Amino acid sequence: MDEGHAKKRKCGSGRQPLFTEMEDMICEWIADRRAKALVVLRADIQAFALAMAPHIPVELGPANFKASQHWLDGFLRRYDLSLRRSTTLFKLVDTEIIKRALAFKSFVDNIDFTKYKLSNMIAMDETAVYMGQGSQLTIDQRGASSIYIPSTGYESARVSCILAIRLDGKKVPPLIITMGKKEKTDCVSGIYVLETEKAWCTQAVIRKWADLMFPRVLQGAQRGLLV
Repeated sequence: MDEGHAKKRKCGSGRQPLFTEMEDMICEWIADRRAKALVVLRADIQAFALAMAPHIPVELGPANFKASQHWLDGFLRRYDLSLRRSTTLFKLVDTEIIKRALAFKSFVDNIDFTKYKLSNMIAMDETAVYMGQGSQLTIDQRGASSIYIPSTGYESARVSCILAIRLDGKKVPPLIITMGKKEKTDCVSGIYVLETEKAWCTQAVIRKWADLMFPRVLQGAQRGLLV
């Protein structure tokens, strides 16, 4: 690969647009916001382009400009931009991800699903929901190794949420785990809310959730399976 191809592509290095001056100004606006660590979403670009278009001389901007999704896709492609996720300091290496994925697939492949009832087979996971967490996506240069989005200062304010679905396609009511001293489960608008000393999944929490989701006695073809 020659030196020119090895260098990182710069803003505006893609296919030239029909109205170069107008799109260059949009690209500079994006670069300025990202330099300030501000989030830029697809809708933000469209809104800025629509607001700017009436002030662009006719010879420099398109008539009846609509900032369509088709235009936006082309603009991002021409200027080598894409929707990126905020990077973190700690990431698993590819080899470890592949190792874990293959181990899980092997585990699932060895399960005899004919022994279980579809409605009693549940795939579930739990995730932290941070109160101060804003968008972790922003438009930025392709290939950038670090995508910085500033924190809100409320990272410690959080709840946990268990989401699940039965293998017959029926969604399981979510369970929200909050910090409190009641140690009881309430149902609010079809969503279970559990107060615990710590707002995350513990062994005791999983047991309470399983009691809510599965019948007390499962035998023979009625047996349940939790993934």
